[in-house]
Amino acid sequence: MKGRPSLLIAAILLLFLAGSLIYIAYSRSNTDNFPKGIQFQEIKKGSSNSIIEKQNIIIKSEEEWKKIFSNEPVPSGIDFNKEMIIVVFQGQKSTGGYSINVDKIIEQKDSINIYLTETSPGEGCIVTQAFTSPYQIVKIAKTGKPTNFNLQQQIHSCE
Repeated sequence: MKGRPSLLIAAILLLFLAGSLIYIAYSRSNTDNFPKGIQFQEIKKGSSNSIIEKQNIIIKSEEEWKKIFSNEPVPSGIDFNKEMIIVVFQGQKSTGGYSINVDKIIEQKDSINIYLTETSPGEGCIVTQAFTSPYQIVKIAKTGKPTNFNLQQQIHSCE
């Protein structure tokens, strides 16, 4: 009879240990590990396009692409079943020296945050005296999460 309580305690401890290990394994496998960076690939960047309004657009299909860029074919290598396109337009500017850039894209549990930097020419900068419309187009893996754009503005110092 002396050995039975020890055996019972050992069995309870063993069950507790096994349960703890299962819980740890399960919780690690279900950890979302957010926030996390999303890799993106630049498709095109420039200072002239037909869109003169400042706007940010998510394109998830060929039809959506054609609504915005009716005269331009979908860039090669885009698979809208697996990828989506992010287009950022800085809007029309009266001179050169402006640019817009996707700096990073961060996935949160419930959203995608896209971080942009708009650059403007500072005092003393020599710039093209023509209208420009800076833009950038990037692609990422397709997601159904809502997107948020976070804008940072900077002035390029030329002095």
